[in-house]
Amino acid sequence: MKVVVIIPTYNERENIIILLDRLETVFRGFKRHTVSYLVVDDTSPDGTQELVKEYQKTHKSVYLITGKKEGLGKALLRCMTYAVTRLNADILLQMDADLSHDPAAAPEFLRAIDNGADFVIGSRYIPGGSIFTDRLFGHSKIAPAEYIFNIYSYIAVAKFREIVTGSFGKFLVVGGIGFILNAVILILLHNVNWSATWANLVGAAIAIFSNFNLNNIWTFRHQKISGIGQYLTKLAQFYATSAFGVVVIQTGTIWAGIRLVGDRQYFLFFLVGTALLLVWNYVIYSKVIWKK
Repeated sequence: MKVVVIIPTYNERENIIILLDRLETVFRGFKRHTVSYLVVDDTSPDGTQELVKEYQKTHKSVYLITGKKEGLGKALLRCMTYAVTRLNADILLQMDADLSHDPAAAPEFLRAIDNGADFVIGSRYIPGGSIFTDRLFGHSKIAPAEYIFNIYSYIAVAKFREIVTGSFGKFLVVGGIGFILNAVILILLHNVNWSATWANLVGAAIAIFSNFNLNNIWTFRHQKISGIGQYLTKLAQFYATSAFGVVVIQTGTIWAGIRLVGDRQYFLFFLVGTALLLVWNYVIYSKVIWKK
């Protein structure tokens, strides 16, 4: 199998060639895998990438990619993508360039993979683990507070994107359209002397029909309901489950609020009831109507 050793660098001029030499020595004669080395250097001002380019002239297994400085996380993602798509890597092995990761330990990771492991990690916190050595040259670029902040920022952004682009994000868009329909009809009918309770029921009935069709062709399209018989059956189920939420949760919240403090704040009670209804609808739609 083809192994690509990923080495992110930034101002590692004093260390990178020492590391590459040691890795080549360690893997020399290692016949089971073909090993290449991919350095990612994002505009190190100390000339790290120029040194690697010179090294490449006599070491054909060394590759270099560069880019603007956007942090370690993005550099690693770019490097991994390149290794898989351009170098056809079967196994990725990431090492720090400051020599704190002992090159002599690298074959142990590959042996673990050969013995059936899917993922191998070295840690100073496990029994027998330690820093193999402190960096010999340069200084650490990682500030603990910044590192922790970047990790949590990445997780938050990634999760937000997953929600927005996933079924729940689409469900929110469809629900927003239904909410607008419901709210407009509620206000129009209430302004012509309908009670807020009955006006909401009419608006909700129209919004439910809109939500069903938009969810069917977009949100849950992988489980799309087709055929007139199935469509009518699921539409009836949709109205039944939605009606419970609208009557008991949403309209019930409006009714209770009006009974307690009066009709003036009816739209506020509508908003509260709609928020509660949102949770109910997503659970029912994903687990019952469009269940896998």
